[in-house]
Amino acid sequence: MKLDANFNKPTISIKLSERKKFTTSFLSFDFPRYYAFDYEKDTDYKSWTFTGNNITIMLFEFNEKVPFDVYVDELESKFGKENCNIKPFQKNLGGKQCSGKTLEVSLAGQRLDMELYDIVLNDGKSRFLYFQNALKDDGSSTEEYTKGFTMINSTLLFVK
Repeated sequence: MKLDANFNKPTISIKLSERKKFTTSFLSFDFPRYYAFDYEKDTDYKSWTFTGNNITIMLFEFNEKVPFDVYVDELESKFGKENCNIKPFQKNLGGKQCSGKTLEVSLAGQRLDMELYDIVLNDGKSRFLYFQNALKDDGSSTEEYTKGFTMINSTLLFVK
């Protein structure tokens, strides 16, 4: 930056954004900077995980078609059918109407809600987006979850 003036003891402040941008070949979104991030890749799939204190977001991309119900059944068996309640939904996510299922889990005194979205892009791959909410004792969402989900949903763009 070039300034055409003289200043006496100038101060310049730089502040990091509270957000980071995540981008893949098929979607992008902003997420809170403090979330931990992990990436895993195998020959058949990729997974991205974003973790806060009371929120976990996971994105899965499989190189072949994996039925959404098979994915949901795997999660249900992980937590035990007796600990789960599943409800289908249609919701707007990033301006796109998406189908999915909510998995309500009660395990060892902890209540979790998981919103599982089936991201359909007609390219022969399967993609699932997962939002896990560690609920407060009264069953309501935490402020962290509400803010994080709102940020992601309001900035989510589908590329294909």
